[in-house]
Amino acid sequence: MASKIGVSFCGDEDEITRAGMLFEALSRKRRSVIILDDLWQEVSLDKVGIPEPSTGSKLVLTTRSFDVCRKMSCRAIKVKPLVEEESWKLFPEKVGRGILDIPEVELIAEKIVERCAGLPLGVITVASCMKDIDDLCEWRNALKELSDRKKSANGLEEEVFQQLQFSYDRLKDPKQF
Repeated sequence: MASKIGVSFCGDEDEITRAGMLFEALSRKRRSVIILDDLWQEVSLDKVGIPEPSTGSKLVLTTRSFDVCRKMSCRAIKVKPLVEEESWKLFPEKVGRGILDIPEVELIAEKIVERCAGLPLGVITVASCMKDIDDLCEWRNALKELSDRKKSANGLEEEVFQQLQFSYDRLKDPKQF
């Protein structure tokens, strides 16, 4: 964010100094939109250096937790999950349409999409992990992995965690982060 608004750090500043530099630069902006995406917990705007939104500026955050919205005094707008048809339409776009021409893979893929529970992030991450994989055993294994997981992370819905864990487990190169 700092580089986008013309703030550069030397590298030896502490967290408070960096926040102060960001705060000053953002306070001078007449109009701005700051998007904090995928928050899992409350963020202190002061600690990061983001001024409270005022006339001409907006702060948008996305989260799966209503509690985060409440703690940050935000107006919550609930986004509904995709319906089954929308999820199925999104999946082939990310996995590659040719893969789904294999009849047995298509049946497994339909079950995988169901496990994504209409969550676009889940559909996209799982489909991206399976992109161009034509081995039926890998597809069966993927479905089993998604079906077997019953973990939860800090109260987040288990479906989200399962899909992200699935995606993480399939990273081939740590540099893909």
